Amino acid sequence: MKKIHAYLICIFIALLSPSSFSQSNSEQTPLTFNSIILATQKRSHNDAVELTKQEQRYLNALGKIRLCVDPNWLPHEKITDDGQHIGIFADVIALISQRIRTPIELYPTNSWQHSLTAVENGECHLISGLNRTKEREKYLDFSIIFLSVPMIVAGLSDKPFIENLSRLNGKKVASVKGYRIATVLAQDYPEIHIEYYPSVAQAIEAVAHNKVYAAIGSMLGISYQVTQQGLSNVKILAHSDYDGQYRIGIGKSYSELTPIINRAIASISTAERNSIIQHWVPLLPSAKADYSAYIKGIIVLVTLFAILFFRYKETLKTKQRLEKANQQLHTAHCEQEQLIKMLAHEYRTPLSIIQSSLRLLRHEQIQPNIQTRLNVMSNAAQRMQFIVDNSLNIHTHPHTSGPHEASSDLSRCIQQTIDFFQSTYPEYQLDVRGVKQIKLAASDFCIRSCLDNVITNAIKYGHPQQEAIGIHIRSNQERCFIRISDKGFGIHNQEKEKIFDRFFRGSNAQKIPGTGLGLNLSRELVHKFGGTLALIQTSPNGSIFELTLPHHRG
Repeated sequence: MKKIHAYLICIFIALLSPSSFSQSNSEQTPLTFNSIILATQKRSHNDAVELTKQEQRYLNALGKIRLCVDPNWLPHEKITDDGQHIGIFADVIALISQRIRTPIELYPTNSWQHSLTAVENGECHLISGLNRTKEREKYLDFSIIFLSVPMIVAGLSDKPFIENLSRLNGKKVASVKGYRIATVLAQDYPEIHIEYYPSVAQAIEAVAHNKVYAAIGSMLGISYQVTQQGLSNVKILAHSDYDGQYRIGIGKSYSELTPIINRAIASISTAERNSIIQHWVPLLPSAKADYSAYIKGIIVLVTLFAILFFRYKETLKTKQRLEKANQQLHTAHCEQEQLIKMLAHEYRTPLSIIQSSLRLLRHEQIQPNIQTRLNVMSNAAQRMQFIVDNSLNIHTHPHTSGPHEASSDLSRCIQQTIDFFQSTYPEYQLDVRGVKQIKLAASDFCIRSCLDNVITNAIKYGHPQQEAIGIHIRSNQERCFIRISDKGFGIHNQEKEKIFDRFFRGSNAQKIPGTGLGLNLSRELVHKFGGTLALIQTSPNGSIFELTLPHHRG
């Protein structure tokens, strides 16, 4: 099962983004197999490389070449408890030693950072398997690339796939101190919090125990540790744009070794390279292996990728449709504002003429009954002017007032309502109780419109002999409750749920002028300020409506 796990990890990476690498004219094109590339010249013999007399004398003078390594980075390399150097890099170094006929002995260190310091101080001649960086070029020469490996991000299986490393911003990501990938990641993504560990094994262990969000490193190293530790809860989260292009570092004081090492690397045959890789990471099955399991795995992965790609395309189309709809909505809103402004202007002009004419008529010597009618007409014109002005403000500035910004004096609104109805409908009385100096989180227009609509309905649909329309006010710490009661004919039970519907008119209102919009508009306006308007009681003897609004907290 461990081998199958390793196969699937590497096949998945190869499917998602197969790597390709290029080198300068002095370095040959690397060989690709399953995204693991051992790059050298294609020479098929394993004879010793040819050395000049000067190079041979130099090697003889050195005697032994001291090598620094990463002491805990399998399958790349490791120093065992008995001091042996093992791993992919160790096998490559052994071949190099054979080709140049010079012993390369291990210089023991306890960490990768220790090895970097040792080679910088001249304690060892070579350091195996590292990437070229500007900082390292200060104290090292570099060989040609002998191994290229993709860098991947691994995390717990419940984490989502990461399409871009910027998704790791603000999260903890484990790496090994001194590794180039940690330095590059910190430079390119400064908002990622990098947690340093002594080895890849410990970094992966931190992922498994949820101490960090993810770990980044060589695909070989991470997949090996996941397999060795039997971590079924760790998966690949992302394939990065970075590659580990591993070379041999040569101390600046020993630069004569550089061309010798390069020729030795170039002499390693394809068969030797394949044997080394397959020994440490069984990525490729043997000739007798059963391919059916891997083919099924590839089919499943390709299918999953196709599904993800399809979902991405559908999401993109949906986003484009929403953007288009939003643009159309914005255009319609602008046109609506322009129309409302135009209508308001058209309404204001005749209203101004009516009000001016009424003011002139009041100065004439006219009969008392005509004067009363003029007062009614004047009140109606003023109410119309009030409605037009406030409707324009609501529609052209819908977000400028709300339950937290608006403020209205309830007692003032009640008094204005009383004045209007006493002058317009003097035959009806308003029985007002419980009026207090209360500040409500609503506009004057909201309160006046609701009261006017409900009271007007009580008059229009009420009993002609009803003595008074009641307005009873009470409040608690949070809200104010205003009840309007009448002695009308009531509302049929089957119509109670419909009276707030737009354009609905009851069966007892068909012969009475009206549009069926008043209650609907009033309720929508009240909701805007966090209030309610409801029919709480009805009977053949009358109805009770209740308006609730929150207190202003200014």
